[in-house]
Amino acid sequence: MKTLIRFFLAAAVWGAGVPVWAAGPRPVVQVAFVLDTTGSMSGLIEAAKAKIWSIANEIAKGKPSPEIRMALVGYRDRGDAYVTRTTNFSDNLDDTYSDLIGFKADGGGDSPEHVWKAVQDAVDALTWSQDPRAFKVIYLVGDAPAHREYGDTPPIEKILEKAVRDGIVINTIQCGADAATSEEWRDIARRAEGTYLAIAQDGGVAVAATPYDEEIATLSGRLGETVLGYGAGAEKVNASRALASGVVALSAFSAAADRATFKMREGYADGDLLKSIKAGDVSLEAISEKDLPRELTNLTPAERKAKVAALEAERKTVEKSLAGLTAQRARFLADNAKGPKTGFDQELLKALKTQAAKKGIAY
Repeated sequence: MKTLIRFFLAAAVWGAGVPVWAAGPRPVVQVAFVLDTTGSMSGLIEAAKAKIWSIANEIAKGKPSPEIRMALVGYRDRGDAYVTRTTNFSDNLDDTYSDLIGFKADGGGDSPEHVWKAVQDAVDALTWSQDPRAFKVIYLVGDAPAHREYGDTPPIEKILEKAVRDGIVINTIQCGADAATSEEWRDIARRAEGTYLAIAQDGGVAVAATPYDEEIATLSGRLGETVLGYGAGAEKVNASRALASGVVALSAFSAAADRATFKMREGYADGDLLKSIKAGDVSLEAISEKDLPRELTNLTPAERKAKVAALEAERKTVEKSLAGLTAQRARFLADNAKGPKTGFDQELLKALKTQAAKKGIAY
């Protein structure tokens, strides 16, 4: 457990800022998952928790490399613990992941759910990009049709018309084989210029462990020990660490390794001292005592310089090892892929890659 905790503390500080290699604006990809969280959807929800980082990794492979933002709308029905529960878009996927792992399948039981309210919240309550070049997509995932008699939302046709006007594609993913849901999901996708997809009730995903996962976690922990938050950025770095520690116990090493791969692409967070020194944005000697990382405050100037140099060397060594291991892991997964390519993650990505091409993002 200590190894996994160290991994998440390391990964928390990757990717929260603009990557150092970014040159010019990156295309924006916004993905909102609208998930039925009633009792029958437990398998799919667990699949989403296991696969969200691998999904993000696949989206990140687009050219040009996109800036990925994810949001969540969990929905149930009247009389349940909530009708909808929303997590707005964030470019720090830890925010989304933290809320996703809090979703538990419960409630429902009478077949129809408040689908229209969930779709309305996704279209109207989330902060969608106003950039016409952004690729904006909703995935409506569920196994039951909508209550049509409630009258507390506009008709679904009006909601979908607004989505189209706003440039938001809605894809529907049906879990199971309910005939009424199939008809409704197909109609929603057609009206919202999306794609209808059907998968197994449990999501049909294959979660594969590899021989490299635990070592990746160990090295990530070592990398985390090279991160020094300083100045105004220290608060953000520390908040990211706290957020990460809250999700440790509910995450498997396979998901942790997927997360490491994603965070390595994104770079280190703003507020990391070594990143700023490397970029030439600051010198150690110029930092005031009050803005120093807490790890350096009780050291002499010479000791501070020596510690930073040692951490820089450690970071370089660990980064090289991690790059090799994540590449080996990717090859292992490719060589040992099993089962049908019709799971939640594969079907989702097929549709996304085809649709993103219309916005100039190639896969």
